This record gives sequence, structure tokens and C-alpha cells, in this order.
Amino acid sequence: MLTELNKTAIDCMKLKNSLVLTIFITTVYAGFAVAKNQTIFVGTVEYPPLMGKKTGLATEIVKAAFKSQNIDVVYEVYPMSRIIWSVENSINVASVGSRDWIKADQDADKIINTTFYYTNMNLFYLKERFPNGFNYRDLSNLKPYSIGYIRGGSLTQLLENQALNIIYSATMNANVRLLEINRVDFIAATELGGWGALEKHSTRPLADFARAEQNIHTISGDILFPESQEQLKATFETGLKSIINSGQYETILSRYHKTGPMPRNLKDLVKHWKGL
Repeated sequence: MLTELNKTAIDCMKLKNSLVLTIFITTVYAGFAVAKNQTIFVGTVEYPPLMGKKTGLATEIVKAAFKSQNIDVVYEVYPMSRIIWSVENSINVASVGSRDWIKADQDADKIINTTFYYTNMNLFYLKERFPNGFNYRDLSNLKPYSIGYIRGGSLTQLLENQALNIIYSATMNANVRLLEINRVDFIAATELGGWGALEKHSTRPLADFARAEQNIHTISGDILFPESQEQLKATFETGLKSIINSGQYETILSRYHKTGPMPRNLKDLVKHWKGL
């Protein structure tokens, strides 16, 4: 139950977004009203190089899609565990993350989304801990080990259903630290996010780490809206199609996926939007 203070904070933030969305500077020319300089506030997490306030593959795609529709995006950062809460309570008009972050006790019907990216989840480990490498057949093979993971992440339900030994942290920085000091055997992260976190936060060279070849899970990258934001969702989708058709979407991807071809699921996603 929300306290009176929380209710007041939520009401103020709702008012902020309502004013930004509804008060436009308009110029009338030949009978047409043209909206200028619209700005919206969108939630996200600091999870480089996938998401972040200043840079990130997913946040860059969302910003480019809205920009093509003359809408500027200002990002506001939350812990991963609070992103769905921020959407449910309309704290922002949208949030960048994953629909997989919705927990069983949250009302999925109050959230609408558009998928614009896919990524695989993997295990990362120190080579000295597993000098012969590490692979596994299924998640049940991981029961003897400890896994560091971000609280509120998309794998939470999957990992807990397998009764695995999960050590939760609030940030990727903390997860990397646990791995370095051998408090956990693995950390679970997206391929880009895992390598990005190790490069940014580890005191050791990247060559000391490895990634298990088998994927744990594939998750979607989504922009999530409160159910009241159907029109804004449609505007985003128009913008997404625009940057895909112009080639800007693939240009953004290429800056982050620097080696190898575009993953098959992303090729299918691009093909889908080009066909609409």
C-alpha cells in the first residue's frame, strides 16, 4: 500500500508528464497545426552497453525512433526492480526494458509494449575457476554452483523455479565484484551487458573471463507503456518503422554488435517491420 508521501510523489510526476505531453507550441500554417519540440520522460536502467541515461543500444534505438517523429526523449534511471512499478503507476509515459521483467504478482494487463530487440542471456566466469571451460545441458546442471544476478531481472522466475543458488545484487558492478573475489561461480547477464560490465567494472583484463556457449534464455528488448498510452505506442511504432526503413536501426546495431553477422532473431524482426 502506498504511503501518503509516495502518493504525492507519484501524483507530481504524473502531472509533469501530462503537462509535457499536452502543452505544445503550435504554429498554424495553411490550416495545419504543427507541434514543435515535444519532450517526454522515459524510464530506463543503467545496464551498459544495452541501456543507460547517456548511451546504450536499446535507449539509442528508442530515442532515434521518437526523434524521427519530432519527439525528444529525456531518460530517468531506476533500479531494474522498479521499472515495472514505474510503468504500472504511470511515473513516466514509457520505460525501456523487457516485458520479461514483469513478475507473476504484477498486473501485465496494465502494461502494453512494443518489441524492438532480442538478446541472449549467458553465464560468465573466471577462466581460472574453470580452466577447461564450462558447458551444461540444462539449468538443473547448475545446482552445485552459485550465480550472481541483478535483483528484478528477467531470469528471476526461471532461475528460482530451478531452485538454483542465486546471489542477488542491485547493480552489475556488485555482481562483477562478487565474481572477482570468488563469492559466486558465475554471473548471469546478456552477452553485450556481461562483457560490457566486465570491461567497465572489473580490475582484471577481459582475457581472464569466459562465457559459457549455451544460452540460458532469449529475452526481448521492449518499450513498455501504461495501458493509457496507446497513441504514444503507435507513434513509437511509426518511428521504429521509419528508422528501420532508413537503415538507421541497423547502423545503431552495428556500433554495438561489432563482430559477426546480425543475429537471426534480429534479422526476422527487421524483416517484420519492413513488411508492415
